[in-house]
Amino acid sequence: MPILGMGLVPLEVVFFPWAWNALRANYSGHSSMKNRQTLAQGIPYRFIRHPAYAGFLWMALGISLGYASLVGLISFFALLLPSQVYRIKVVFPARYPLCVTT
Repeated sequence: MPILGMGLVPLEVVFFPWAWNALRANYSGHSSMKNRQTLAQGIPYRFIRHPAYAGFLWMALGISLGYASLVGLISFFALLLPSQVYRIKVVFPARYPLCVTT
C-alpha cells in the first residue's frame, strides 16, 4: 500500500501545472467565473472536468496510503472526498451558464 500511495503523490505534481497551463488567462488563485469566460475543452479538460481538484484528491489519497493510515483513509472517503465533490457542484454549475464554448 505505501508504494501505491507514494505513486499517487507525483500525479498532483503533474496534473496541477498541466491544468493551470491549460487555463492560462482564465486561471485565478480562487474559484471564480468571469462573464464570457470560455469553457476549457482542451487536454486535460477533454478527459477530466476538474484536473486540479483530481490531482489534489490523488495527492491526499496517496499520502493516506503512503503512511498506511487507516484514520487518513477513513477521513479521505468520509470527509475530504464528499466536501470536494460538494465544492465542485457549488462553484461550477452543471451547465456552465456564463461560459462560451470554443
